[in-house]
Amino acid sequence: MQIIFERDSVCAGDDVMAPNRKVFTFENVPMIYELLGQDGPARTYLPSVSRSRIIWSVYFGSERVAEIKTSEGGIPFQFKALVADRLLPSGTIHFALLRQERVFPAK
Repeated sequence: MQIIFERDSVCAGDDVMAPNRKVFTFENVPMIYELLGQDGPARTYLPSVSRSRIIWSVYFGSERVAEIKTSEGGIPFQFKALVADRLLPSGTIHFALLRQERVFPAK
């Protein structure tokens, strides 16, 4: 079975790759946390921006299922489920750019 990841662009240079689509294939139907949590493919799929932490709203269809904050400058990756963990059938997960937070190195 396949799950498609798509995300918004994070900067003008990233627009060249839009819609930033990647297809993941799974033997079994995955759970939300398996896809979006600490060890899931979302962590490596989402881009990093130097000195910025990106906050994403994550949608499966029209349902907002999670919020993710990327890691940057020693601040760890964070996943916050907005629905109960469950199996996600084939479909598209869209990562909508919510905002960027500047990260300044410690002095």
